Amino acid sequence: MTSSAMDVDQVLKSLASQSIKQGSNVRVAVRDLTLKALQQREFTLEQIGKILRSVTEGVSLGVGKREVKAEQALAAAVAGMDDALRKAVEASNLALHRLTGEGYDYERLQPEEGPRRAGAPRGRVLREHRECVADRE
Repeated sequence: MTSSAMDVDQVLKSLASQSIKQGSNVRVAVRDLTLKALQQREFTLEQIGKILRSVTEGVSLGVGKREVKAEQALAAAVAGMDDALRKAVEASNLALHRLTGEGYDYERLQPEEGPRRAGAPRGRVLREHRECVADRE
C-alpha cells in the first residue's frame, strides 16, 4: 500500500471517529462519509473493503471516547455504511442499465457498432456511476 493510500485511509478513519464523537445523527454522518469515499475510489471489492475497514476502525475509536451507549452508536454507524453501499450499488446498476440501452458489450467494453475506441466505455461507466450516486443523494 502506498503512503498516499495510507494517508487517505487514516483521514477516513479520523473523520469516522469524529462523526461518532459529535453524536448528532451518526447514521447520516457515516452514510455521507462512506458514500463520498466510495465516489472517490475505484468501485472494486478491494477498495470497498478498504473503505469499510477504515470507517469501521474510526467508528470503533469514536465509540471508545463517547459517553453514550456504544451499541446504539455502532448500530447507527453500520446502518449508515449499509445505506451508502446500497446507494452506490443502485447507482452502479443504473449506470450499467444506461450503457446497456446504448448498445455496449460489457465483455469487450467496446461499442457494439461504430469505430472502436479503446477505454472510452470504461471511463464512461465510472462517470455514469459517479453521476448516479450524486443524483441519489
